[in-house]
Amino acid sequence: MMRANSLNVLVLLLGALPAFADEGWHEVRRETGGLVVEARPVAGCAYEELRVRVRVPQRPAALAEVVWTWRDDGVEARMVERRKVLSERANERVVYQVVRPPLVSRRQSVVRFTREDAPDGRLVHISFDSVPGELPEHLDAVRVGLIRGDWRFESDGDHATWLDYRCVSDPGGGLPAWLVANAQQDLAVAFVREVMALAR
Repeated sequence: MMRANSLNVLVLLLGALPAFADEGWHEVRRETGGLVVEARPVAGCAYEELRVRVRVPQRPAALAEVVWTWRDDGVEARMVERRKVLSERANERVVYQVVRPPLVSRRQSVVRFTREDAPDGRLVHISFDSVPGELPEHLDAVRVGLIRGDWRFESDGDHATWLDYRCVSDPGGGLPAWLVANAQQDLAVAFVREVMALAR
């Protein structure tokens, strides 16, 4: 009974998340390997939310472990200049980070990462969201106005997984959306490709 109740609670939580509503998306590009990149406007934000979707042969837990485990190499590591864990529990981390993203000067942010695993292993959800308030360090770097997104790995019941990555980011500094749109799309695709390549 506890197993069923836990799964029901998780499904309700995930179903209630607005980030996974499906309204307003429009396709912006297709990539080799079946990756579909979509975007939609976000109320009160000059930058679009991005979604990359693809069906892959790896299990949800294997894909999620790649996302949850930090490495010293790879797409994200090449941008990270400094990272400091402010708090950590089994399924939650709060992290201060300074990055050098494409096209712009270095940025800083505090981000909370959370992970939820369905008891039956068929669904793993990892979310991340910028945390407002005082920064732990005062560096010469622009504070990111918004970072919010999710990784969702859900078994399709046929020995494959639907990978769904979503992110909206306001890099701060008043950059025009058209200047960073392609770079943000390229980065989203690179993140997804890396996860697919590393999952076992």
